[in-house]
Amino acid sequence: AAVADFAKALPQVEGTWSDVAILLLSEDPTPSGVWEELAAKARRLCQGLKLDLEVPKELGFLWTPDFRPASLSLGAAKPEEELVDPATAATPEQRAILLVRGACSAESLVDAAKDAKEALSIFRDLGHRIGEATALLAVSRATVDSDLQGAQSAANQAMKLFREMGHQKGRAYAMQAAAEADKIRHNSDDAVFKANEAKKLADLMGDRALEFALCETVVDANITQDKAGHAVEAAKDAQELAVSLNDQ
Repeated sequence: AAVADFAKALPQVEGTWSDVAILLLSEDPTPSGVWEELAAKARRLCQGLKLDLEVPKELGFLWTPDFRPASLSLGAAKPEEELVDPATAATPEQRAILLVRGACSAESLVDAAKDAKEALSIFRDLGHRIGEATALLAVSRATVDSDLQGAQSAANQAMKLFREMGHQKGRAYAMQAAAEADKIRHNSDDAVFKANEAKKLADLMGDRALEFALCETVVDANITQDKAGHAVEAAKDAQELAVSLNDQ
């Protein structure tokens, strides 16, 4: 009965697979707004059940590129968290996580690249493959303006690692990073192909924010190729996603 109650309520908020995983498995505080009632149903569903966390974790449902808790796809944005100094970390892994967060938030791309590369070195020493792939993504983002070839290489390495692990959400983000590098190199065909492949993965995972960002990549790359029709098609996809996200 609890399963049926939960499943029946999902379409009312256009809940995705990512939302289901977050509601059932995340340790975040109870969400508010449209998710409050559904979160209560999820808690009732979880009572007395031993949920298998491995499959959604392996696929990456609860993963984010800055190691912060995954967010539900609809509702108020989370307030900005104050950055913690990596020097206060109790373990090398914690230091690397804080360095990645710093790299994702840094105003200076030089500082971001420095933090991301240090995190990458630590994760490699620890044999932490998800950490390594995530740090490679941060390196790619931070160096795409200063070292385009290096950024492309980092994105491709991240894509390879995520694919080998079966980590679908990370793979989608890595493909997005590779597509962005291709776009800057004016390699528009590859940019469009990778962005569309990543968009399919994001749709399967239910990550509408990523899907929206990928629409923008597809639009830009098609404009570069003077393919206005394809650009308009991607822009319309983005518009539908924005409506579903209640993002004015």
